[in-house]
Amino acid sequence: MARKPRIEYPGAFFHIIVRGNNRENIFRDSADYLRYLQKLVYFCGEGDVTLYAYCLMPNHTHLLLEMGKVSLSKVLQRFHTWYTLYFNRRHGRVGHLFQGRYKAIVCDRDAYLLELVRYIHLNPVRAGLVHRPQDYRWSSHRIYIGADKPEGIDPSFVLGQLSDDFSAAKKFYRSFVMEGAAQGRRVDLYKVSDQRILGNETFHKQVFERQRGEEGEFVVMPTVHFELDELKEIMEKTLGVESGFLRSRGRFGAWMRRIFCYIARTYGAHKGKDIAVYIGKDQATVTQAVRSVEKFLDVGDQKTMNAIKRVRDEIAKRRVSGKKKGGRK
Repeated sequence: MARKPRIEYPGAFFHIIVRGNNRENIFRDSADYLRYLQKLVYFCGEGDVTLYAYCLMPNHTHLLLEMGKVSLSKVLQRFHTWYTLYFNRRHGRVGHLFQGRYKAIVCDRDAYLLELVRYIHLNPVRAGLVHRPQDYRWSSHRIYIGADKPEGIDPSFVLGQLSDDFSAAKKFYRSFVMEGAAQGRRVDLYKVSDQRILGNETFHKQVFERQRGEEGEFVVMPTVHFELDELKEIMEKTLGVESGFLRSRGRFGAWMRRIFCYIARTYGAHKGKDIAVYIGKDQATVTQAVRSVEKFLDVGDQKTMNAIKRVRDEIAKRRVSGKKKGGRK
C-alpha cells in the first residue's frame, strides 16, 4: 500500500517518533545526545518550529512540535540528514541511521497537549531506565520542573494550562506526571485515524479543511524547485560573487562553490553527479564540498549560516512571489 502524503499546515501540532534503523542505537554517548539536542534547537529555530517537548531514548526519539510557516518535513529531513552525517563520521560507520520514514501524527492540541507531554516524559520510566522522570537527563521534563535551563523550550504555555501561577503550575505538573507513571503504554495515543491524525471526527475534518485552505501559502524550503542556473544567479545577486565563481581558483570563489554545492544538494536535492557536471568537477569534489560546509555549520560559523540563509530566503521569496502571480492551481 502506498504511503499517504504528509499533512502539513501552519499551526499543525505533531507527535514525531523517529527510530533507529533495525532498532539500533542512534546515541552512543553523552556527546551524541548533546549534539542532537543542540542541532534540534537550531533547526527548529531556523525552521520556525515550536518545540514543546522531547525525549531522546537510546534507539528512538519522541518530539512534540508545532509547525510554523516552513514545511516541517523539510526541516526534519535536513536535521536528520545532518545528524546521520555527524554520527557516521564520528563513529566510523556508513549507511542509514534512521528507520525509513519517521512517524508524524497530527494531534488535537487542545485535547492532547498535556497528555502527550506527560506520556513523552515518562518514556524512560516505562523503559526501566530510571525510577523517576527527573532522573533522566535527555528529556525536557527537567526543564518543566525548573531543574534545567529552558534552552529551546518555553514551558510556560503548557504549564499555563494547569495554573496561572507559575510556581503552582510546576507543582501541579509534577503531580500530574507522577499520576501517569502507573498507566503504562497508552495505546489510545497511537490509535490514529487515516493513519496520521489523533483526534475526533470533528478535528479530522478540520485538519483537511485547514490543509486545503493553507496549501501553497506557507514557505516550503525548496526540493528540486530551483534549477542550478537559478541558484547560480541568486548567489551572484545576494552574495555579490562574480559570474565565474564556480570555476574560480581564488579562495573566496572556492568557498562560494562549496556553498553552491551544499545548497544544491541539501535544499534542492540535486544529485551529486548532476552538480559535478554543472560545476565542471568530479562527484567526489561535490561530496567534499558539502562536508566542508557541514563542518562549519557544525561549529556554528555565523558567516556560513548567514550566507546560506540569504540564498535560501531569496529562493523561498521567489517561490511565494511566483505563486501569487500565477494564482492557485
